[in-house]
Amino acid sequence: MAHALSRVLGWAAVAAIIIGALVLRVPRLDQRPMHGDEANQAVRTGLLLDQGYYHYDPADHHGPTLYFAAWPFCRASADTFAGTTEWNFRLVPVTFSLLTLLLMLGLGSCANGHGLFVNRVGLYSAALLTVVSPAMVYYNRFFIQESMLLTFLTGMLLCAVRYASALSAPKPETRNQKPETRNPKPETRNPKPETRNPKPETRNPKPETRNQKP
Repeated sequence: MAHALSRVLGWAAVAAIIIGALVLRVPRLDQRPMHGDEANQAVRTGLLLDQGYYHYDPADHHGPTLYFAAWPFCRASADTFAGTTEWNFRLVPVTFSLLTLLLMLGLGSCANGHGLFVNRVGLYSAALLTVVSPAMVYYNRFFIQESMLLTFLTGMLLCAVRYASALSAPKPETRNQKPETRNPKPETRNPKPETRNPKPETRNPKPETRNQKP
């Protein structure tokens, strides 16, 4: 019963964290004019929308991950770059911020046998502080690569924690051990028999000489 209650409270805490993140990040995404960095990234995404491909130049701009991530958000309501709005682009960092929170919650606690945090209170507190952080809220509504970078770093940390936990876990006993010898070498059942017919004693000893010399 206590274990079931703990799980219910855990899921309720996760739901509250995600809902709180949405409340702080989603409303009025289109009311702030786009920053120059955002506009630059939006134009690059527009080239992908209008031309159908993106030419990556390693000497200029970032990689294409952000642009390809924004493509389905833009296609959901527009066919060309001219038909897009701030909503199409800024929903991308909002989505990645939610993924970051889910990955954080997957880091676990030491109370469960593996994890980065001492207990669940520390885990949920870290996630809650990430939700309400003014800097996090601001950049999670900003169409640039930083929110994605944080998501990927959190995922890498999660993999490292799980890998370290797997290394420290006790190794299971080897099931296929070499069996003991069940058929030991039997003792010799037919030992060499003793000689039943020993050499008989001489029954006719040499008679004494009866005619001795007088």
